Amino acid sequence: MRRTLAISTLAVAAVLLAAPAAFAADDYAADPNELINHYDDVSRYSTGTDLWRVWVCDTALDGSVGVVSEAVDILNGEIADVYDWLSEGMYDLQFEAGGTVSVPTEDGDDCIQAVLDASTPSAAAGVFIITDGPGWSGVASPGYTNQSLSPANRRYALVTYNGVFSYSIAVSAHELGHTIYWPHSYVGPSEYDNPIDVMSGGFGAYGTLAINRYAAGWVDPGQVTVIDGTVGAITLGPVGDPGTQLLIVPGDETGDYFALDVRVDHPYDSRAAAHGVTVHEVRHDCASTFFCAGTQREQIPKRPTGDSYGHVLTIGESAIVGKTRLEVVGASGGGYQVAFEPVYPDGFAMQNPNSGYWTLDDGYGFYYGIPADLPMACDWDGDGVSTPGLYRQSSGFLYLRQSNTFGVSDISIYFGIPEDIPICGDWNGDGTETIGIYRPSESTFYLRNSNTFGVADVQFTLGAAGDVPLAGDWDGDGIDTPAVFRADSGELIVRATNDPDWSPATHFLEPAIPAGAVVFAGDWDGDGTDTVGYHEAGTSWFSNVLGGAKDLSHVWGTDHNPVIGVWAIS
Repeated sequence: MRRTLAISTLAVAAVLLAAPAAFAADDYAADPNELINHYDDVSRYSTGTDLWRVWVCDTALDGSVGVVSEAVDILNGEIADVYDWLSEGMYDLQFEAGGTVSVPTEDGDDCIQAVLDASTPSAAAGVFIITDGPGWSGVASPGYTNQSLSPANRRYALVTYNGVFSYSIAVSAHELGHTIYWPHSYVGPSEYDNPIDVMSGGFGAYGTLAINRYAAGWVDPGQVTVIDGTVGAITLGPVGDPGTQLLIVPGDETGDYFALDVRVDHPYDSRAAAHGVTVHEVRHDCASTFFCAGTQREQIPKRPTGDSYGHVLTIGESAIVGKTRLEVVGASGGGYQVAFEPVYPDGFAMQNPNSGYWTLDDGYGFYYGIPADLPMACDWDGDGVSTPGLYRQSSGFLYLRQSNTFGVSDISIYFGIPEDIPICGDWNGDGTETIGIYRPSESTFYLRNSNTFGVADVQFTLGAAGDVPLAGDWDGDGIDTPAVFRADSGELIVRATNDPDWSPATHFLEPAIPAGAVVFAGDWDGDGTDTVGYHEAGTSWFSNVLGGAKDLSHVWGTDHNPVIGVWAIS
């Protein structure tokens, strides 16, 4: 049986609090941008000289441990150079010889304790330990918060032999990152599923998130731009750029936000499999952990399910995060230009099927259409405002209007047959919503990427007889996809992509939607993700969570056709 050293692979030990009563869970006072909790604590080692003593630990595994002096040379070379690049010269990582210890077990914790016991007070702020374990793994801790020097601060990094002397030297960079309070970034369940972050699964590259570099004190607060709900664009630069290196989209609470930065090809980052603008959600979960800072900070790649690099946006790609739509519109000055605009919540309108009169949720109204026309609303010209559309089943024509006023259609398109049901959405993420139809007899969606006459650009089968067709951005990636609601089971069946060949479907149970109620979709809180509601007995009921209880309402007092859209922006 193969034996392995008893340490957690690429783990981070808990932050050690010597005097927890002295700390508050939420403390952003030291950070002028209020992004990093306990900023002064988590940045205390990461500027100026950070001296480490290097030790080797010979365990009962009897593997290779290497020579301390050779390890010191390697660490003072490649690893110190990497951090000099990441910090733009602000962090001087240095290593000196410590010594050798032996333990009679295979337990990495015994190695750590033996080294700390053998260490004497010095100018060093940590101990770096190399064991004779096979493979590549490690564990680290930033240590006590009320001590600065080793061994009293119990700050350590431990790696196996290959983490210094062989192909896995990036493990050393990873574990040292934990000792300056850098957390893993991941979606889960694995904590190593972000392939472009050395603090996650990116062991072929040395780059990391700009929010880590900011927390370390290497990105000046003035190099951070916080989006304030306006429309604009900014040039976002990589490591070393004198301008903005970190773009922040605020969340609902202090400490919760979305962080964007740039990754470009660099000798220390050339093996990263994707370059562009990265998008991560950052959370400080003070409800479940006391010291919700540093290695306890959550950093989550914002990407579609199954796409490891979907959080790295390239030119022409967009995403909706928080209440903001972002698009990488071009390259600029070694980085990228990012355009942004607010995402406005959907509102309600009612269309009288007998008269063709539309009433918006602010009471404004107008006539558009004739009896029996099927209503819908979308942003047909990309200006952010939804305007009416009609499908006339008797002729197969779609009639689109580009303002919320009385008048004739601005666009008329023949697209469908009498049984078809109209839908619309931004099928390709270009910011303009376009036409589509659902053919119940075939359980097939036909989607078009422009509001022009022609055959479907995309078609695929989804659903069964009796299903209700819907469309929405179900995962907040900026692209709408079709779905069907199955009334007899209460299921919402959502398609993940518009790939005509194959796409996984996700099933949500939508509780307590009455039989015969009109079902619709919309984004009522402006978070970029659509959810489901229904209309019955003069009231529209909805939820801001897929599968959530329909406990929010809009009262009309009439049972005309509900139409969902963004009717005005400000």
